[in-house]
Amino acid sequence: MSRKSSKRRFTLIELLVVIAIIAILASLLLPALRSAREAVKGIDCVSNQRQVMISYIQYSDDFNDYVPGYQFRRTWAEWPWCVYFIGWKNSDPWPGSSGPDYLKNRTVVRCPYFPPTKAILESDSGPAWYTYGVLGTYGTVNGIDLSKAGRGFYESNGSWGGHSWNMKKIPSPEKIPWIADSATGGASLQQSDMFSVSSTWPAGGYAVMTRHNERANVTFVDGHVDSFKGPELKSGAGIGRYYTGQGGKR
Repeated sequence: MSRKSSKRRFTLIELLVVIAIIAILASLLLPALRSAREAVKGIDCVSNQRQVMISYIQYSDDFNDYVPGYQFRRTWAEWPWCVYFIGWKNSDPWPGSSGPDYLKNRTVVRCPYFPPTKAILESDSGPAWYTYGVLGTYGTVNGIDLSKAGRGFYESNGSWGGHSWNMKKIPSPEKIPWIADSATGGASLQQSDMFSVSSTWPAGGYAVMTRHNERANVTFVDGHVDSFKGPELKSGAGIGRYYTGQGGKR
């Protein structure tokens, strides 16, 4: 005599209910996972900025307290701040030239929010400019006069050549933002090698960006790193404008 199976099979309705529950749980968990992933990038960004700041300190120790500004220009070319820290020649930094190498891992000059760029720092153009921003304001910053801490120079033809800083002459270093999450551009924002603290928006932008869950990481001259929400940038770092994480201007 045959016996009926005691195993109970799910009905179609029960299967649909299970699938619906899984979908609801996934919709609840995915934003949390995405937020956690962004938080990790923010932590990595802080680590990157600290390494860059250490390279500035090492450079200043080797060059009588002076460090380069956000960029230097010559009649035939211009290049961003970072080329001075990766072993390129001190005066005319072209790939393959000799010089102190303060940054063994070149990717730390770029925020992990952006995909890695293979060509970064392989030349003095293009991706070499897509780095963290360095302070590009030479007057008053966060209520502090920096005019005696820096020195600009001009080409023989009268055009602007660049700027250098004496780190030990910067007053209140704990209040002066030096390295930051930055951006420039129009509809397609990319990292910028400099940022301005001005509240006005010039062509190109060149501003801090709150790309980490609407927060921006900022490293100060004394070496400490703070994370600011957009509205906190003015009071906390003297930064008058910024891009939101979605690219809006504030």
